[in-house]
Amino acid sequence: MSECAAAAYNTVPKDFVLDSLQAHFLGGPDPKRPMRFSVTRPSNGRRFAVRIVHAKQGDRTLLTATIQFVNEAVWTGPAMTHSISRQTSQTISEITLDDLEIGRHKLGPFMKSQRLPLVYKGWVGSQLFCSC
Repeated sequence: MSECAAAAYNTVPKDFVLDSLQAHFLGGPDPKRPMRFSVTRPSNGRRFAVRIVHAKQGDRTLLTATIQFVNEAVWTGPAMTHSISRQTSQTISEITLDDLEIGRHKLGPFMKSQRLPLVYKGWVGSQLFCSC
């Protein structure tokens, strides 16, 4: 895993640091054969960079790692803001059967869910009331 992280780290800008690493071991290595690493760059943003590394011996993949790096520099760009507050008085009195229940049986999945309609401050009926 550390060799995968080192291979991926060589592909990101200098001010990025390791944030998370997820590895899937697919087979054991042969200590007599060389191992090579291939790095794929699915994402290269201002704040995050994601790399996928495959450790191979010959044509056989031994390990696949998904590694996320984060820019450690202070964030100076625009930040997300939430401008409309969610407001609802509805509650769930019981879980009802809907399309989220399709495929449920005695072996699971066991988490039930219920969707509530989104109601925002400023909504009157089905139209947005704006006093601009």
